[in-house]
Amino acid sequence: MAVFAPYNFVPVNEKVWFPTWGAQVSHDIPFEDGVSGVIYYTLKNESPMIIGGEKDHDNVIHFFKDRTGKPSIPGSSIRGVIRNIHEILSFSKIRTDMDLRLSIRDPYLKEYREVVHMNTIEGRIQYGWLRKRNKKVEVCFVDGRKAKYGERANVVTGGGKVPNPIKKYFVFPQPGDNWEEVTKAEMKRFELAHRYSDGEFFENYLRTINKIDNNKVAPIFVITYEKKRYFGVCKYMRIPYARTVGQTLPESHKSSKSDLTELIFGYTNDEDALKSRVMFSHLRLKGESLFGEAVEAVLASPKPSYYPTYIEQAGHPGNTLFSYNTAEIRGFKRYPIHKTVKPDRARHTIPQGGNAQENEDIRLKFKPLKIGHIFSGKVMFYNLLPVELGSVLSALTFQGQQDILFHNIGMAKPLGYGKCKIKIDFEKSFFRKNDSFDNNLPINMDAFLDEYRKVLASKVGEKNVDDRWEELFEMAKEYNFLPSSKTYMTVNEHRNAKRNKQYLKPYSQINKS
Repeated sequence: MAVFAPYNFVPVNEKVWFPTWGAQVSHDIPFEDGVSGVIYYTLKNESPMIIGGEKDHDNVIHFFKDRTGKPSIPGSSIRGVIRNIHEILSFSKIRTDMDLRLSIRDPYLKEYREVVHMNTIEGRIQYGWLRKRNKKVEVCFVDGRKAKYGERANVVTGGGKVPNPIKKYFVFPQPGDNWEEVTKAEMKRFELAHRYSDGEFFENYLRTINKIDNNKVAPIFVITYEKKRYFGVCKYMRIPYARTVGQTLPESHKSSKSDLTELIFGYTNDEDALKSRVMFSHLRLKGESLFGEAVEAVLASPKPSYYPTYIEQAGHPGNTLFSYNTAEIRGFKRYPIHKTVKPDRARHTIPQGGNAQENEDIRLKFKPLKIGHIFSGKVMFYNLLPVELGSVLSALTFQGQQDILFHNIGMAKPLGYGKCKIKIDFEKSFFRKNDSFDNNLPINMDAFLDEYRKVLASKVGEKNVDDRWEELFEMAKEYNFLPSSKTYMTVNEHRNAKRNKQYLKPYSQINKS
């Protein structure tokens, strides 16, 4: 079985382009050869589209509306779409949580088995109790042979939000008098192992911390590997990766220097900030709006912990898969363009049985705008160098291929919603040179695009530009690239893929196979 997903990646660029004029960017002192102006454009939705707004009393999500009650696309939404494309096209740094450290519980992964192995765990697992005294966390170990299964459980292991979970109940002996201190590093590993990628904590971890914070004792499992202790709330515990997401990236992506995207779109960090030199207006609907019937669909949330898709696997040795400990992340995530819309494609992701309310929570109801609506908007730019204006035009038009390639925006992109085309109105658009600011000049897009590509290729290499841009452009074409009835793989399919050492192929390879 091949691994499939409604998303794919443009690989991480080893080289990042840091323009030499970065230190000269200013809103107060214009470039001598800088330009300012306005790009007027329209956006037409080529598939049904939903930009999430308010919910009604039936929990149906309606299209975002402006102050007059008319459907509108927020400037921040289209700005995010264009910025992401600009980052890819311009060889900019990838924006991610550099300090994020994920965790694993995966018997198919070598580095997990080295710590937690089912064949050796009985001789290595320790049972104990946690408590907090005088702001210090302590552990008291008890005899594991007396941690019998029982109906009245101190610990439940194996449960979860899955249908018919396998549960094991342990009754620990009461703690004795021999308590030893748990280090801050050990508690940090415990915390990292029980935190979702969005920052939320696992419920069973929170229950444990809540108990010890309230002067109670909480049962715990402990495994020692290479002089490090790992704490868990179940026997086959989760452990944190050794590396953060940031540590998987090439050194160029860790630089504090500003890339082209940051110089144009702005940035803010703990030490500095730069205001954007491009401003995106709201997109206003031209004419009347026509909505389709309310759609019920399932929109799963892909988990970056699934390393066969999120970690670069090219060249893997065949008997294993790379993980966050051993390879780079895949790159810039994109949702390729669907040829058709299939709202019921993801219904297989709804668990059968289990908690009915949990199943209901992963369904969404929304009322999409029908195909063929036209929105108008503008991009105002100030004090850009000609090569910078070329890069913005490139992101808006996929380097002049706006007639054959598509953007996507809004909700339900994995199901084919939000496919759209952008068309620049060159009769209205204009720019002014900083040294002759009173004269409006027409925008010769081809000239600006050629200048941008020439400069970029001189910095990162012609072939690197060709390869990178082609991977992005492939995802902006229309394809039926998924199984006819599916969007996401099931839990069992994910598990079998790891067992068989399969991974998500680059998008260009998928469409050539």
